[in-house]
Amino acid sequence: DVGILGGDRVARCSYANARAAAICGTDIDALVGSSFLQWIHGDDHDRVVEAWLRTVTTGADLDVEVRIVRPDGGERWCRVQASLIDRTGRRAMSVVGAMEDITEARSARLLVESMQARFSAAFTGSPIASALTTMTGTLEDQNPAWIALAGDHALAGTDLRDVVHPDHSAEIDGLLARVAVSPDRSAPVEVRLTGNDG
Repeated sequence: DVGILGGDRVARCSYANARAAAICGTDIDALVGSSFLQWIHGDDHDRVVEAWLRTVTTGADLDVEVRIVRPDGGERWCRVQASLIDRTGRRAMSVVGAMEDITEARSARLLVESMQARFSAAFTGSPIASALTTMTGTLEDQNPAWIALAGDHALAGTDLRDVVHPDHSAEIDGLLARVAVSPDRSAPVEVRLTGNDG
């Protein structure tokens, strides 16, 4: 569910639905009449004020991820989007916005990003020659140890079959076929690689 808020150009709330109140950990009466900005985490405050001022002075839509601080001290990450409605000249008469609780989704995203960063560091720094390929055998990435072993002709975009000795092409085909159906995606083979000089 999405929280809906309405207010004026100085961020004073004039309308809130039940979902917006629930996200903020309060009731509708506590939201209406308050400043949107009082619910924003101190570390996010200046950034949100800057975005808000840009919206009410230029008409640009607001779209920010911020932390909401609840009365009990709890915090929720929210995506807040807002647009101007009903303008007189260049002055915004009112703003309508939507807020979505993204706390769990953001935590999951940060976890994935952290895991990807750790994998990238391990992959790049490994002394073992390593390469990533598509399921059809096209190299997508390789670490320095791989380049030192196979040569700089074995870079992203190269077919793995062009990197191994011709006598082992069939083994690579078999490897890719087994990996495609292997539950653990593990199918070791021993092959000879060709260097820059062949």
